[in-house]
Amino acid sequence: MVSDERGNELFYAIEESGSVLARLFLKAYRPFAIHVLDRSGKTLLRIERPFRFYFHSAEVFDGSGQLVGRLERHFSVLRRLYSVVSHSGEQLFDLFGPLLHPWTFHIQESGRERGMIQKK
Repeated sequence: MVSDERGNELFYAIEESGSVLARLFLKAYRPFAIHVLDRSGKTLLRIERPFRFYFHSAEVFDGSGQLVGRLERHFSVLRRLYSVVSHSGEQLFDLFGPLLHPWTFHIQESGRERGMIQKK
């Protein structure tokens, strides 16, 4: 379940079952597909990430299967840096993840913080 800062349910994110061996040996580096569903069960988005050891990239598709954008990882030693890119290649947002908080990402647009993603 994905919720807002007040705990209100927004939608659900469900990972397709994949290879048990990939999960055991590749852990966070494994390829995956995630379906994002509204509360009635309708598919809103599908996120697909192939296996890559470091420079991860994930494609995002809408409910009808059309590519809407990508999430791309960039090289950084002290934190995790990603860009959200539209289907036409325009950079929309940057995501910054501090190393000591592995499931927290700050979302920035043109240098201004617009939100945060945090696993609880």
